[in-house]
Amino acid sequence: MSIHLDKDQQSKLIEQIINLLKEHEQVCALFNRFEIDPEYIHQIGIEFAPMDVSAKANKAGIKVNRKFLEDGNIVDDLHYLVHELTHVLQFMTGRVDKLKDRKFTHYLDNPLELEAFREQIRFIKAYKNEREAQQYLKELLDFHEIKGTERRVKEEFLRS
Repeated sequence: MSIHLDKDQQSKLIEQIINLLKEHEQVCALFNRFEIDPEYIHQIGIEFAPMDVSAKANKAGIKVNRKFLEDGNIVDDLHYLVHELTHVLQFMTGRVDKLKDRKFTHYLDNPLELEAFREQIRFIKAYKNEREAQQYLKELLDFHEIKGTERRVKEEFLRS
């Protein structure tokens, strides 16, 4: 079922999403790990936009792929926001600046991405269940063609 919302309706939906995330134990723990008050989530700009990826974050906030609005089940997609919230917090605490000039052989060699995916997987496990979290982890590593010892090491980190 596709949902078509005007800007005002989108703003209300975003506020509901923010409140839902803010109340979630896993999201509060994420903010606490970065030593940032979970109330700061209200200062993070979130908007829907047409994109080639699921979502993106920068210092200003988060852009979420409009397809998540259109599929009619944004609640199932909240884990993408947790991933991007992690990046916003990384920006705020200077972690992105420390690594901005480093080049990584593989996307999943970047410690910022690993941290964001770990938080995303933790959220899936807490919000949904262990099986869903394991399935997402498997699909993530398969998509990036991570195999052998490297796969075992990344799995262990992402499950922690």
